[in-house]
Amino acid sequence: MEDRRKKKTRKAIHEAFINLLKQYDIETITIQQIADEADINRATFYKHYEDKYILLNTIEDNEVNHINQYMNYQQVKETEFNNQASLNQLVENIPKNIMKTILNNIELYEVLFKMNRVSTLENKMADVISNNLKMALGEKDSISNIQFRYFHAYVSGAMINIIKLWVLDEQRISADQLTETIFDIAYHGPLKLILSEMSHATD
Repeated sequence: MEDRRKKKTRKAIHEAFINLLKQYDIETITIQQIADEADINRATFYKHYEDKYILLNTIEDNEVNHINQYMNYQQVKETEFNNQASLNQLVENIPKNIMKTILNNIELYEVLFKMNRVSTLENKMADVISNNLKMALGEKDSISNIQFRYFHAYVSGAMINIIKLWVLDEQRISADQLTETIFDIAYHGPLKLILSEMSHATD
């Protein structure tokens, strides 16, 4: 019963905080505002969180943990590469599940991405991508003679920015369309797609 009550209180605090972040900058939000919005007193807030920045960090960590459940590239490593159809399906399902997770809590991601550098969500997502790549590749220092840190910077930067664009896009495409877009760019490569488009234009 106590655990259920704590979860309910934390959920109320999280929802109150996100609602306030839609209206105010984090620097101007007070603990009293959060408590009032969550219908609790200040003392109850401090039983759960030391301050609003730790609250923000907790919310980000929760979301990153949800995403990480679907970002396990160890499965890619274990898939037989001679079974191309199964590999393609697995690689496509990873972003598809991530997009659906984000879509289920889209208002939160809109708030977090609009906070820019106040939120560390993007850095945490990049760390998740790095950890899973290392897991799949066996801690290699390079990938096809490309230093891992440069490879990771390209991959994580592209992935996170396309997700951020999608979340903040007022004309957002569907999660399935975004998944197909990410898969096509990742699988075929930007340069190959550009050259293909240029060759079609000259036909």
